[in-house]
Amino acid sequence: MMIRGGLLFRQSAIFLVVLFFISSKLDAMSCPATTPWATPINLSNSGIVTSGIFSAGTAAGFMAVWADSSNNAHYNFSTDGSTWQTGLITPAQGDVSSGSNVFIAGNATGFIVTWVDNSNNAWSCFSTDNGNSWSAKIQINPTLVLAPSSDVYVNGGSSGFIAAIIDSSNNAWASFSDGTAAWSSPVQVTTDNSVNNSLITRQYVSVAVNGNSCMLTWLNNSDVTYSAYFESINPFEPNPVTNYPIVNVGFSESVPIVTQMNGYFMAVARVNAGAAGQTYFSVATTPSNWATFSVVAPNPSDTEAGPWVAANYTGFISAWIVGSSADSPGSPMWTLSNNNGFNWTPVCSILPTLSTTIEGPVGLSANAQGFVATWFDSNDSNAYTSFYSAPGLLPPNSLQGCKTQNRFLTQSDLINKLTWQAPASGAAPAAYKIYRNVELTDLVATVSASAPLQYFDHNRQPNIVYSYYVVCVDGSGSVSAPASVTVTQAC
Repeated sequence: MMIRGGLLFRQSAIFLVVLFFISSKLDAMSCPATTPWATPINLSNSGIVTSGIFSAGTAAGFMAVWADSSNNAHYNFSTDGSTWQTGLITPAQGDVSSGSNVFIAGNATGFIVTWVDNSNNAWSCFSTDNGNSWSAKIQINPTLVLAPSSDVYVNGGSSGFIAAIIDSSNNAWASFSDGTAAWSSPVQVTTDNSVNNSLITRQYVSVAVNGNSCMLTWLNNSDVTYSAYFESINPFEPNPVTNYPIVNVGFSESVPIVTQMNGYFMAVARVNAGAAGQTYFSVATTPSNWATFSVVAPNPSDTEAGPWVAANYTGFISAWIVGSSADSPGSPMWTLSNNNGFNWTPVCSILPTLSTTIEGPVGLSANAQGFVATWFDSNDSNAYTSFYSAPGLLPPNSLQGCKTQNRFLTQSDLINKLTWQAPASGAAPAAYKIYRNVELTDLVATVSASAPLQYFDHNRQPNIVYSYYVVCVDGSGSVSAPASVTVTQAC
């Protein structure tokens, strides 16, 4: 199966990037007196880190991975973001190409890591016990030759994992695995030989997974950001791929990192290296309808290390390095949006005291407990991490629906009755919003948390099956992921 490689330009669907030039000087008065991030922890203690440090979050905890100067891959696992256990990823021992990044993803079954060896082949291995043991390595690209200096990015969803590959002709491909079985035959995503950029030392295609769908984003050789959307990431399912057109998202100067929350995909990339800028993109309901809605923050320091992004129920967090000048080491900064990117907090330091020695990307991951940031410090060549405890709103609990009616002399009022409970843990909701569509645009009602947790949707049509999506809302307007129910049974 092949997704078209040409640009489909829709003026109604694409908003051009507008760059706002802002000062690269931090406004300390707008940041809190103390950072909410914990005191950084040294993950390596060896001075031999040679790659970016990336992590993934699951219900089990967080795992961070990196490579060393002896071509080994290391993992660090934490249940709470604060206490970490360390070890080698044994199938990758001595097998990681110099300069290659080790990427990681997780889901309910475990963690998967990917790397490229010195023969330019891509591999993965899987752990179901948080790094205590690892499966045998599995080759990701048995039928494709990788582009030189490319990495294989991976992300996970409920069905399994999607890996993004750049071949030697500079085209993007995607492959699927449940983590333990062989990777599927790759699906070709582009055909125009453009998935590369001379500014980027390590090439890769970013991936975000939402349930059983996924979004791919990449930077081509003319600084254009593109995306492609797969309806299903599992090629073994019937009709596995819906071919959305490849979409021109805008111009950038780093690989756009993509994540998702509440049905929104967000891609984050550096733009305009010379005069400060960082731009965020978001898509809600139509995977081909990207909108550029915010350009914020001082200039990231390194052309090869653009901003990262992660999300939990608290919102989207982005992080990057701010240095004394473009392409210089500096200090890790962060900003948070709790309303899908339409407003952001001030740009503040992760560290209590600014640094001048941190290089490369500031990796981010999240789970229901909060966020983990990871980075490389050139002062001692070690990997560091910090944890931000930010438990967000959980979805409503035990959402149920049934059909009833009120009978009158000449007509009936058909009613869908919804009931639910407050989340079992996490922040307390102030209200609940009820929608009739997964895009969360058809608002039915808002119910106060102090009222009975039920809603009666009157005057429904008899031949329509209704689905409802209920989200928690707190006092500041933060929104949880939705709980959903399809009403089919009588009360």
